[in-house]
Amino acid sequence: MESLKINNLTFHFEQKIIFNNFSLELPLPKIYALVGASGIGKSTFAHLVSGHLIPDSGEIFLGSKAITKPLKDIFIVHQEDDLFPWLNVMDQLTFVGARLEQIKPLLEVFKLNGSEMLYPHELSGGMKKRLALLRAELIGAKVLILDETLNSLNKVLLNEILQEMTPRWRAQGLTVIFITHHLDDVKNYIDQVISF
Repeated sequence: MESLKINNLTFHFEQKIIFNNFSLELPLPKIYALVGASGIGKSTFAHLVSGHLIPDSGEIFLGSKAITKPLKDIFIVHQEDDLFPWLNVMDQLTFVGARLEQIKPLLEVFKLNGSEMLYPHELSGGMKKRLALLRAELIGAKVLILDETLNSLNKVLLNEILQEMTPRWRAQGLTVIFITHHLDDVKNYIDQVISF
């Protein structure tokens, strides 16, 4: 079974040791929730395993592949969505290399059909989240890290999106790691909790 494996990871930031000889193995595919107090290193963990930060020492592997730089296989969706304000919905999706024949059937699935020409400032909060998740899906990652991505949504919309998305993620064999302060919001959709 493939896994995301962290071996003896050490990382410091501005004189503060964030991880000291830290090891963890996460079997794939699964849906995880990563929880812990603010400032404990959850987002740092996400940036380390995605190759956006380099550890002081230790190794990180996705399967047999060492992670030493950002890879297409591990993608982070941040709380701010990271949408390009100057691109409309369709351009946001073609920007990541997706083809029109890939995009068109998914617009309905993600409840974005009819909004192809709208810009981020014209979208509701839920539509922005769906667009960010659709863009992440089109990138084709194996591991999707949601760094407090859904925290700004009200509980009704949050549950609606999770009810739609978790069966898709499982069917695709995608591993999802929720980074959250609110375990109750996702506990019905996950396989395992990772506590920091």
